[in-house]
Formats: sequence, structure tokens, C-alpha cells
Amino acid sequence: MSQLPRIPIVPKWSAHAVEDWDRILLREPSGETQVNPVSAVIINYTLMIGIDEITPDNVDEVFMRVAALEAICGTIFHLGDHPLFITREDVLMHVGLRTEAHRKTLDEFWRGLRSVSIPIGAGHLEANGGVTALDAWK
Repeated sequence: MSQLPRIPIVPKWSAHAVEDWDRILLREPSGETQVNPVSAVIINYTLMIGIDEITPDNVDEVFMRVAALEAICGTIFHLGDHPLFITREDVLMHVGLRTEAHRKTLDEFWRGLRSVSIPIGAGHLEANGGVTALDAWK
């Protein structure tokens, strides 16, 4: 198995209420423990999407906000050169996760997303391997 990427985690967080919380932590061959990279990405995304707790009732909204963020800005999670996008199932496995994110209404989230300065080649090209759909189709 390749070395897992270390992703810095910005907000304070708690996974005590996550059913399989032990999946969030990984033990490296050295014996050191680190946060699973997928969990680290989800924890960091809570700041950007404005949701401070993942519950059974908001899984779909969390996933929708993450998917919109990644579609527009690209994913922050890569394994080598391969971008990895968070799935609904990834979010579902984190029900019970709490962070110090500032809550945003859906309207505040969309307004914030509209104001993002999007670099050329961001998420809208990333999923297509760096080309437009028209160029890929040719």
C-alpha cells in the first residue's frame, strides 16, 4: 500500500458519536496514529460548506454541498495524480462527526460559492482529465 497523504486538519472536531469512529483513525506501520485522509478532507470541508455536524437528517445536504464545492473548485484530495471525490457513502460513514464550523444557511453557502474565484482548470476540468467535454469528445 502506498504512503497515505497527510492532510492538515483546520477545525477542532469530535468523532465520539460516529458509529465506526475507529475507521477515522489509521495506525501506520511505525505505530503512529493519523486521521484517515478521507475523514480529514470531510472535516476540513465542514468549514467551507457551513455545516458543523453530520446527522442522519442532513447527510444528503452535506453531500450536495460537498459535491457542489468539488464540482466548481475541484477536490482537495488526490492520491498521486488521481483526484478523489467524496461520495455520499463517505459522508454517511461520518454521521455523528462534529466540528467548530460556522453554520451557513443554504442561501449563504450558495452566495459564498458564487463569490469564489475559480482558477482555470479547477473542478470542472479536473473530472475530465484536464480537458473540456468538447475536446474530449473530438
